[in-house]
Amino acid sequence: MSAVIAPKAFASRRERSPSLAEFIDALLEHADLRQDLGAGRALVRLSAAALARLRRISALGDSVGRLADLAVVWDEREDVLVRVLDGAPQDLPPPAPEDRFELTEAGLEYLARRGAA
Repeated sequence: MSAVIAPKAFASRRERSPSLAEFIDALLEHADLRQDLGAGRALVRLSAAALARLRRISALGDSVGRLADLAVVWDEREDVLVRVLDGAPQDLPPPAPEDRFELTEAGLEYLARRGAA
């Protein structure tokens, strides 16, 4: 006996969000900004214009704006990804009162001697 699954059973599923690998693929494919970091490495990212073009053609859907927060360090000699940099704002709670401190007189004197105060 086979089970029949109604089509509306699938309607409640949410669209999956793109994986980090999909974001990196899109970034590397469409990146138009490159900053030489030396030693054969480059910082690669998208300009606002490239991001606008990508919004029209991308399969990433509404998540394409997330690419504005990403950059990668690419090793051009080895042709490998070195690091993914994520500049998305963090929703961090404010520091707790016990996480704050005041410098002692000795600390202030030390900074004054070093010209940092």
